[in-house]
Amino acid sequence: MSSLVVRNLDLNFLNSFNNVDDHSKLLEFVNELKGYTLSYIKEITDFKQKNWLISRINDYMIYSGKMVRSSFFYIFVLGMVSGSFLEEEFWDKIFRLGAIFELAHSATLVHDDILDGARKRRGKPSVHIKFGIDGAIIFGDILIISILNRAYDVNPLYSKILMKALENMCLGEVLQYQNKYNVYLKDEEYFNILLLKTGVLFGAISNIGYHLGCDYSKTIFEYSTADYISNLFNRYGVAFQIVDDILDYIQNEKVLKKDANNDLLTGRITYPLILLMKDNENREKMKRIWLKNPSYFSTIITKELKNRKSLLEESLNKSKEFMDLNSLDYIAQKIGLKDVFKNSLKMIISSLIHRQY
Repeated sequence: MSSLVVRNLDLNFLNSFNNVDDHSKLLEFVNELKGYTLSYIKEITDFKQKNWLISRINDYMIYSGKMVRSSFFYIFVLGMVSGSFLEEEFWDKIFRLGAIFELAHSATLVHDDILDGARKRRGKPSVHIKFGIDGAIIFGDILIISILNRAYDVNPLYSKILMKALENMCLGEVLQYQNKYNVYLKDEEYFNILLLKTGVLFGAISNIGYHLGCDYSKTIFEYSTADYISNLFNRYGVAFQIVDDILDYIQNEKVLKKDANNDLLTGRITYPLILLMKDNENREKMKRIWLKNPSYFSTIITKELKNRKSLLEESLNKSKEFMDLNSLDYIAQKIGLKDVFKNSLKMIISSLIHRQY
């Protein structure tokens, strides 16, 4: 299969990961790979010959976020193939997929911001604010279709895995919409929404990473192991979203680089709110206030949570429950990850909850 891009990759530098024996240095190495990821993103999103409006929106997009998804994907796969000198075909695939994963996340954010009425994203006006709802919807659609096509070029199976994840993410959005202003939402129902909205993409990426790693390490692909890995990384995605819930209350717009308190203003249930409502005998009254005056309701809830910081701590502890690092030890042993890769992967995963934005 032909390469997506024609370039001379620095194979000596890229294969130097085999000589790294310290997790902090491995994380530095992976951080340097972001330049390759951005380069592939630029190639994939070259819409200039297709449509000027789509190209203009794409130029407006900021793709250089935290890049957590591609980073853990790189560490996961490199850990499985360590010890080998890897040719250009491998690196082309891994960077292509890393770019695809980041673009999948960005595409869903474009649509999410419309549904949530979010006015800011990554420090500037959201796409639908800048270009209108129609333009944002069309751009998000084209971006999703483009990345699925690119994933198919790497391996039709990867496109299928991503399509299933995106389908579940849409279902998560539907469930969230159906439960707007639902002050009676139960914990498990909420965690299921997070699993579908956020977790499944983490699971899909890890599943693809395991398959690619098996392919290049000449290891037998075990479906039971793939399912275990997917379920584990699904949970990491849930932990990530719970922390997002907390940050929406405790951080300001400048730090978040997006709207603060937007969840409450748009009727979205978050885990701290669920904990707060469990003890509230006037839930129906609170719901009426929320429906009538979201801004006032947001002020009340934010003030209450500041007075009851234990609820925010309980929310953080819940996110840590989903961060099952012991199971990551088991997986590392199962697929043969050396300690340097396992510890680096733990650092990336831990960053999902130990963050300020």
